[in-house]
Amino acid sequence: MDNQKKSVKGIIISAVFLLILIALTYFLLFQRFDINEIIKIIAGANKTYIEIGFSMIFIYLFCYGLFAKVFLKTRGYTVSFGRGFIYATTDFYFSAITPSASGGQPMVIYYMSKDGIPVSDGFLSTFLHTTVFKIVLLILNAFSIIFFWGVWYKAGWLFISFWLLGLVISLGVIFITFLSMFKRETASRIGKVIIKALCRIRIIKDAEKKTAKFEKTLCDYQNAADELKGKRRLLLKLFIIVFCQRIAYFSVAFIVYCSFGFSGYGYFYFLAIQVFIALAVDSLPLPGGMGVNEAAIIFMYDSTFGSQKAAGAMILIRFVNYYSGLVIASIATIINHLYHFFRGKRAAR
Repeated sequence: MDNQKKSVKGIIISAVFLLILIALTYFLLFQRFDINEIIKIIAGANKTYIEIGFSMIFIYLFCYGLFAKVFLKTRGYTVSFGRGFIYATTDFYFSAITPSASGGQPMVIYYMSKDGIPVSDGFLSTFLHTTVFKIVLLILNAFSIIFFWGVWYKAGWLFISFWLLGLVISLGVIFITFLSMFKRETASRIGKVIIKALCRIRIIKDAEKKTAKFEKTLCDYQNAADELKGKRRLLLKLFIIVFCQRIAYFSVAFIVYCSFGFSGYGYFYFLAIQVFIALAVDSLPLPGGMGVNEAAIIFMYDSTFGSQKAAGAMILIRFVNYYSGLVIASIATIINHLYHFFRGKRAAR
């Protein structure tokens, strides 16, 4: 009960912090730009294109649900599209309100367990999705930097510094993940050395507890590796699903561009910018990359749209692929939580 109360308290604190960040971000934004001009720009956007943009967030959520459905079917569980959508919205909501999207995976595992899916299988599903999610982003960045080197180079040293930080963190996470899966003893030794070092400088208080938790995580990763061996067709299918999920999300910027009646830049130009921004921002310890994401979009699209229209485009892009998703996800998450709450009450009678 105490852990549950702490969890709820943490969620509330994260949500309040996110709301403060949103308010501060747009307060500062409207200090710099003419709010009336931005409203005119947004009002003048082609509504059909914006509707197409909104469909992208549903495709994004659908793909997450499809991933869970396809993977868990191989584990012997039948997941409806409705339940898959709930897992998707759970991940979106808790990832959006927690730093570095750290809250999504544990909460999806929690609600999967409520639906009778063992924690081990829930972990395997979310772990695999998270890993492929990062790999797809790195692949898209690799192609984008080859074909749109000039866009990346002209972004300036500050943006490139964030991008390089994101690259190092993402590669580091993937390296550690695969090391844990396939070289457990090596990962164990490295992990214990790091834990001891952090304990000495008092960043970690309980070294024994952290070591035990670390060993359990290594065990989970080892089990994941054993379960996935030889399943190349399944992994390819799951990769394609996540690839489509990422593409749907990153396509919103081009759709917004088209809604303004512009046509000078192609689709892949916008895709490249969006994947650059995602890698630069996703690893930062801010919920939804709030503030930095908005600033990056305005900065990267200033020469494409012009200053005022870049601000208007940013609001539309973020409204379509983040705020609307957050609203949908929060409503679905609340309904799902109430469903399990009342089901638990009935079962207790």
